[in-house]
Amino acid sequence: YIYIFKYMMDKCPSYLHFRKLNRVKNFFAKKCLRQWNGEINFGTRLRISTVISVGYDVGIGDYSRINGPTTLGNHVMIGPAVAIYRSNHGMGLDKPMSQQPMTKAVELLIEDDVWLGDGVIILPGCTKIGKGSIIGARAVVTHDIPEYSIVVGNPCIIIKRRT
Repeated sequence: YIYIFKYMMDKCPSYLHFRKLNRVKNFFAKKCLRQWNGEINFGTRLRISTVISVGYDVGIGDYSRINGPTTLGNHVMIGPAVAIYRSNHGMGLDKPMSQQPMTKAVELLIEDDVWLGDGVIILPGCTKIGKGSIIGARAVVTHDIPEYSIVVGNPCIIIKRRT
């Protein structure tokens, strides 16, 4: 199931063009993902870890990369080319960086009703994106985001609250 799931994420057309094909993708997602609660609208050319939990009515845009462990809440919108990284290379001085082991993966919780714009990058320093938050296009998220925040920039800063 995992190989078929990965192949479909890479080769099959976007959900925007072929909604019936998305049912097949959802079938394999149910078999492969850590937890699956409903419809996921998959794009194409995705790189998704199988160590993620997905809530109801989640959309993942084309060319996105989601490394686990990650939990996506309900009604989460992920734009195209979003990258979510959960670990990093070691940076010790005892050997070259290319030979350093990866750091321990840190789980990310993306709560309900979150919108990640086009090209957002979420680094391992972030462990939670609060409910109702909006992350602007091309933002680089290095820290936790409080609920109902609108953040933009590199590194991202809060520019407004939705409440």
